[in-house]
Amino acid sequence: MRHEEARIEREPITEANRGAAMSGETISEAEHEVTLHVERPVVHTEPSRWNGCGW
Repeated sequence: MRHEEARIEREPITEANRGAAMSGETISEAEHEVTLHVERPVVHTEPSRWNGCGW
């Protein structure tokens, strides 16, 4: 079984990290869709004839 998680962390821009924060793509308030996956166990029963052998 496995699953995926996403976590978004926001950090303030300070004088110490201003150069790194301002380089790269433009930050916006636009919505972004991220598809995550999860596995779920599936259990089912099947009818069977009992042959009396203790099996």
